[in-house]
Amino acid sequence: MVIFIYTTFVLLLHTIVSALWLKWTELNLSIFGVLFFIVIQGISLQLSFSICELLLSIFLPLKGLSYLNELNATPNIAILYTVCDDLDKDALSELSRQDYINYKIFVLDDSERYETKQKINELAEYYNFTIVRRKSRSGYKAGNLNNWLKLYSKNFDYFIVADSDSKFFSSFIRDMLKYGEHPSNYNVIVFQSKLLYWNTNMYYPKVMSTIQPISNFCIEKLSQNDLIYSLYGRNSMYRTAKIFEVGGFPEDYIAEDFALQLRLREKGYLCRIVNIVSYEAYPAILKYNRKRMQRWACQTIQLLKYQSKRIPLPLIIASIRNAHYYLVWPFYLLGLCLFFASSLLYGEFNLGKMFNNFVIGINFLFHPVAIFLIGIFLFQIIIRAYLALKLKIPLMSYLKHCLYSMAEGFYLIVPVSFSIIHYLIFTKLEFNPTQSIVLSKKDRAYNSLWLIIFYILWFFTILTVIIMPINFILNSFWLIPALLSPILLWRFDH
Repeated sequence: MVIFIYTTFVLLLHTIVSALWLKWTELNLSIFGVLFFIVIQGISLQLSFSICELLLSIFLPLKGLSYLNELNATPNIAILYTVCDDLDKDALSELSRQDYINYKIFVLDDSERYETKQKINELAEYYNFTIVRRKSRSGYKAGNLNNWLKLYSKNFDYFIVADSDSKFFSSFIRDMLKYGEHPSNYNVIVFQSKLLYWNTNMYYPKVMSTIQPISNFCIEKLSQNDLIYSLYGRNSMYRTAKIFEVGGFPEDYIAEDFALQLRLREKGYLCRIVNIVSYEAYPAILKYNRKRMQRWACQTIQLLKYQSKRIPLPLIIASIRNAHYYLVWPFYLLGLCLFFASSLLYGEFNLGKMFNNFVIGINFLFHPVAIFLIGIFLFQIIIRAYLALKLKIPLMSYLKHCLYSMAEGFYLIVPVSFSIIHYLIFTKLEFNPTQSIVLSKKDRAYNSLWLIIFYILWFFTILTVIIMPINFILNSFWLIPALLSPILLWRFDH
């Protein structure tokens, strides 16, 4: 029933937006008209998904998993700290502070730098951690985890996967086991904690992580119906025997977490989010998040290749929706280019005509179709504002996040779109840690390239605002953050 409501609402809203756009443009079959309609198709579908998910998360009842008040047993559990030249010494050392007795910490080290390996050796010796290294990085993180499964899976009932920046409360293992040991949860193989960020003392993470409680609220509601993925690949607990039974982590996919959830669902097993908070670090600066977004975009699209007749319809739609979240970026980029092109081709440096365009723009802004199209974009912002108040997020902090996130999107639109197009053409994908200690020459070169292109786009934005005020009025809700982006974003890389 829920999946029917979800898909019907998405398709209905998407169809209405498309029909209204055609009505507004009066079936313009020019090159610009057709390309703009293609752009609207991608963007309106994205907005339809977003609005429907927000509304469902508000109205769907929460069905949390059962849990024990007290543990009656102490099963063997392993913490797997995965690292690849992105060691966080504080995070690793804090893993030893669990109040549970029967656990062991393994450092699964795929690092290549000698300095990193030496630091890991010193910490492992001091805290009595076990280091597991292999000859190659085959299969990336999935291969690293599978290597541990082959060596140690028979010795542990559960294992917890931690990324290099993961941090837990001292009661984390005990709290997770209260869910894992409850008899009614026998079919749940992976228990995912809710993620928050611990480095919000830094400016960029503080601003961009403001809405994380809203994300957790929505994901918890939607994932209980498999409308969205509920396995993040870190800060989660797994039943060891069952993971080994299904063949471990899929090594053909960079998003081994999502691929594992699909593999488990094929066998009738579940992954569920539990009401336990854990922490990780948000990328410290903008260039690191750019690198992460590019990887996430490609690995999410790669998951569309996963084929099975036994995956339920909700998870199939979840895969399509996740992929579309990133596939829409090139649509936004195409729309941006069309915006510039139409302004430069049809605009003039004529003060009289510019004034007339400004008046026309005011009239267009109050056109019923324009109100609806802009309204659905603003509607999702209003819904999130309601959730922000409900979750006790200060409204000004939420609005500040909205402004900064749109400015960040303007900066990231080219690199993310480039990565998607490059992957679709060459289908070559590699995994590299988001916050490696040293950026490669290639990364530094790309950082410079994206910065140059960003300022070129910014220059054209200013130019089109001067030439075509009508376009500025109709697009002011995203043009204002774009124009402010150099001022807003300069602190994000410092």
